[in-house]
Formats: sequence, structure tokens, C-alpha cells
Amino acid sequence: YAACRHHLDAVLAARPDAVNARLLWADAARRLGDLHGALAKLDEVIARLPEPGPPDWDRMVVATLLGDFSRARASARRLGFKLDEGDAPIDEKWGVCRIRFDDDGHDAWAVRTGPVTARLVEVARPPATQRFHDVVVFDATPLNPAAAEEEQPVFVYPALATVHEARYRAFVLDGVHPGDERLETIRRAVSALGCELSVLSTPEYTLERDDEELAGLFAVVAVPPERALAEVCAALAEAIGEHPLTFVELARDAGDAELAQRQLQIVEDYGL
Repeated sequence: YAACRHHLDAVLAARPDAVNARLLWADAARRLGDLHGALAKLDEVIARLPEPGPPDWDRMVVATLLGDFSRARASARRLGFKLDEGDAPIDEKWGVCRIRFDDDGHDAWAVRTGPVTARLVEVARPPATQRFHDVVVFDATPLNPAAAEEEQPVFVYPALATVHEARYRAFVLDGVHPGDERLETIRRAVSALGCELSVLSTPEYTLERDDEELAGLFAVVAVPPERALAEVCAALAEAIGEHPLTFVELARDAGDAELAQRQLQIVEDYGL
């Protein structure tokens, strides 16, 4: 890409108004990590093109990565998005999408916060990488075409970079389903601490004890970095009571060895 830029400099010296050469130069610069250089070239392209188009999408990506939200907003308005003036980050709620990450090939649920940004709303099951509430910049060309019969298709976009790491940690809850009412009590207890409970199991998940089939529950709790694990552990223990629903790793990491040991016995008894 460095050689590419060198050759493109020669092209631009010979043809100062060349647009495509500038776009290629900006792409090479972005791949080399020279975001300021890429943004400068995209500014030059847009100044030469009265009609909005793909260069504006490219500029929104680069400007957002640089935190230059005034330029990102300018291109968004050129493309017809209704946004306020100013230089604040674009943080809208434009519906759900899915974001694909190259490192694990997983498509995570997210809420689109702008033309090229989204906030992850899916709590990953440990030990998968936890991205809950991270904000990412994505390539706005979807990886999946819209089906003709879909009124509101859910598009999948490739992640380009994470611009905000929320740094949540997630812990497993596993055991006998406590019933919808108790489950809602548990959900409220963790929500009051700024945590998120996400149920991953389906009605097909069952446990067997003493020849009796029991409805099971497998869930994860996402804990923000500022919340003490001991607080979450205590709130869960109180909400769950004596019901056989375990959170061994959370109890261990919270320093409650006695609770973790009791729960390990439940794990053994119920074959979790």
C-alpha cells in the first residue's frame, strides 16, 4: 500500500483533478493507518463531487474513527440523513442489525446508532469475547442481500474497528428454571445494579434428578466494570434463595468461596 500511494502521487502530479486516484490513495492510507491522510484526500474528492455518493460513506468511516464528528455529520447530511448540526458523536436508534467480526465469524446483535456505527446488545456466552455495549464502526455495505419478501430486513455488516469498549464481564447462571415470576425477580435485581441478564436456553433444555425431568435455565449476566462483583453475587444469592440455580464463577471471582462450594455441590447433584 505504501508503493501504491507512491505511484498514485505520480498520477495526481500528472492529473491533479483525478478522482479515482484520490479514492485509491485514501483507501491505501486507511489500510496503512494514516487516517488523517485518508480524510484529507476524501475531503478533496467530495469538494470535486457536488453529488453525494460512496466517498461520503468512506469519509464517515474515517472521520468517525478519528472522532471528527463534524465531518461525519456533514457527509451524513449530504446523503440525506436528518442530523443536528454540531460536532457531537452520532448516537441515534435506527433499529437492529448484526455485526460480523473476523476473529470469530460470529454475527452479534446490535442497535445501529448512526450511518456507520452500532452498539452491541448481545451478551456473549463465556469464554467468547465479550462485546456487550461496545460501539463499533462498520462497513455500511451489507454482507447479506435483502430478500424480496422482507419488509424490514436485518442486515449484517462487517466490523471495521471498536471505538468504545464497554469492558463488561459475563458470568453463567445454570440450573433448574426458577419459574417466570422468580426469573423476573432475578432480572430486576441485577438490572438495579446496571447488569444485564440474557437467557440463552430454550424450553428444550431440561435436567433430570431422581428420575424426574425438570425445566432448565441457562443464562448469562453481564456486569459493567464499575460494579463490584461482590454486590452482584449478593444480589443474585438473595434473589435466587435456596433454588438450585448456580453461578459458580461469579461466586469464586467475588471471593465467596463458601457459596461457590455449595453451588459446586448443586452442579454435581444435578449434573450441570
